[in-house]
Amino acid sequence: ATSDRTVESKNELLALKFLREAIKAQNPDDQVMADFAEYVLPCLLLITIGVTAKGGKFFDELDQKNEAEGKDKVRRDNATDQSLNTHLLNGLFPANLIERRLQNLDTTVKRLVRERERRLVIAGFILHDFEKFPDIPGNCRKLSLEAHRQIIDEKVRQLGLDYFISPEAPEAYGEYLDDLLCMAYN
Repeated sequence: ATSDRTVESKNELLALKFLREAIKAQNPDDQVMADFAEYVLPCLLLITIGVTAKGGKFFDELDQKNEAEGKDKVRRDNATDQSLNTHLLNGLFPANLIERRLQNLDTTVKRLVRERERRLVIAGFILHDFEKFPDIPGNCRKLSLEAHRQIIDEKVRQLGLDYFISPEAPEAYGEYLDDLLCMAYN
């Protein structure tokens, strides 16, 4: 008999394979996206499996607020939520496509985003919902700046963003920790 976890693992591997193929097909000769598929995508899929984009606490918090105000619970029959990894990838891929197309436009305004900046922006985007990752406390936005630095530092390493930002020197991401935190906030 196959356990649920074995089936889930096979589905994860299949999803990873298909997403890597799609990234390669849509981004030929793009080392930044190839590195994203290599270093970040497997970690992202593993960590965000079963995590909802609204953090899984969204409706519970609404219900608590409504209960305190003497109101009914929120109806959930039309309140579907997507997974966190779907939310992140659905934002990343179009944004990457727009950035790449802007590079090729013949305009009077020079739009030049170098590889390092692309990597940092993509990493910042992946981190923008850092409070929704399953191991982050629900009240994390109220924590100190130093606590946020620690969270972002951990997430960078956990998601493979250190290797994505600087494949030849993964420890170099530390130089950009506050930049990543700023992007994650915004």
